Amino acid sequence: MSENLHSKTIKELIEKIDDLTSIISTLTTTVAAQSKMIKSQTEKLNAQTEKLNAQSETISEQATVNDKLKEKIKVQQERLNKNSNNSSKPPSSDGLNKPKPKSLRKPSVKSPGGQKGHQGNGFKLMKEPDETIQYHSDQCEGCPRFGFCKVCGVSETKYDVDICVETKVTAHQVLSYECPIKTYIPEIYNEGGSTPNA
Repeated sequence: MSENLHSKTIKELIEKIDDLTSIISTLTTTVAAQSKMIKSQTEKLNAQTEKLNAQSETISEQATVNDKLKEKIKVQQERLNKNSNNSSKPPSSDGLNKPKPKSLRKPSVKSPGGQKGHQGNGFKLMKEPDETIQYHSDQCEGCPRFGFCKVCGVSETKYDVDICVETKVTAHQVLSYECPIKTYIPEIYNEGGSTPNA
């Protein structure tokens, strides 16, 4: 009976060993898969790290270029801001960008323009208008009773003054005659005492 018990114990141990071997094999397979995954992720991380390093170098180069450009812009701006007032440049070099002259007058409390009570000198006509054009309200156009309306007066008058240059041509003619007393009458001189061609 002791032999049977010993055989049973050995059998149980073998089964436990087989179970443990199966578990170890499964764990080995899992560890191998995880190692492969970790290796792949490590390669991806290394690639991303290299990419980030390259981008960092590019950003650093662009920052250097930007700093140089800012310095050039600053120099150009300082050069453009110089004029005859803040540098040794002559006034003739100001060109169209001349600084506005500063008035030496002290600021006044009066409002700009004509003051109250000031007699204005507006535009004065040199002569009466050559032509007068009258305008009616848009509401009166086409009204059947327009002919019965009474004009109350002129509400507003505006003037258009056109300067016309006229050309005056004067012909000066020297006349000659045939006289029965004299064979030839000399030229008639104008008021100036000479002919136009003299």
